[in-house]
Amino acid sequence: VNFFIDVTTPEGRPLAEKYNARTMAQYLVLDAEGNIVHRIVGGCGLPEFQERVACALSPKTSQAGMTKSYDAGERGVKFLGRYAKVLAYSLEEERYEKVVDEYFAALKPSKWAEKDNWALFCSKARDPESEKFRYLLEHKPEFAASVGDSLVCRWIAGVYFMPVFRMAVGDVPYEGGKLLDIYMKLKKAEIPAESPVFTVYEIAKYRGEKNFDRMMEVFGQKVPGMDDRTAVALDLSLKDWKELSVEEKKRVVEYLDKRSKDMSGSLLKTYREAIKEMVN
Repeated sequence: VNFFIDVTTPEGRPLAEKYNARTMAQYLVLDAEGNIVHRIVGGCGLPEFQERVACALSPKTSQAGMTKSYDAGERGVKFLGRYAKVLAYSLEEERYEKVVDEYFAALKPSKWAEKDNWALFCSKARDPESEKFRYLLEHKPEFAASVGDSLVCRWIAGVYFMPVFRMAVGDVPYEGGKLLDIYMKLKKAEIPAESPVFTVYEIAKYRGEKNFDRMMEVFGQKVPGMDDRTAVALDLSLKDWKELSVEEKKRVVEYLDKRSKDMSGSLLKTYREAIKEMVN
């Protein structure tokens, strides 16, 4: 029996509270008494979603059944791997972290790079300083052979993106040594030159070195072709650079005005407010 309810309505809120539905979309497989057998948080492609729902059909693969087995002491390697994958989309963050750590501890490092372990491994390799991420850098060819070089490169670039981006927008102080170290690691990992992380690196470098002209060249040539959310964040960070001369401010205003030409609605308003702030 399929049942859909909007949990933001007065009728739906009690169910949201009862089943701790804190994010949407969320899918619950319930037994005849209304107990949760399986929880799926977030959407995905249909074949993968069907596989996730199918796990609920047996106590050996359902979240409720596997939790019962785990609490009873089951710690087989295959079991831990299956259980971790179920927990990954169930919002059981604390238990997931514990189980996935146990899984990799029980697994031989030579198997970490296997295709079936990629998603689990990535969840433990989000921090550039983490053990798993360092292992990924050191054994990149093995991971590339399993899941493809493009996917591995995107992950490595993505992990380094945020610390570089935060320098690029001025959220954190410029650290030239740290930035250069990241750049060298990206090059060593053979990340493609067209990766957005290199554009953000250039902006962070020139901003930190106060090389305004070179930085604005990067903005004019590369930022408009980037992901919209990233490009907008980079653009709007320009108004917070307090050490610009009158001529440099004028150049920023002209750049933002040009960027806003094809915009509308709230985004156009945001750019107009940034321009007004700089002019005044």
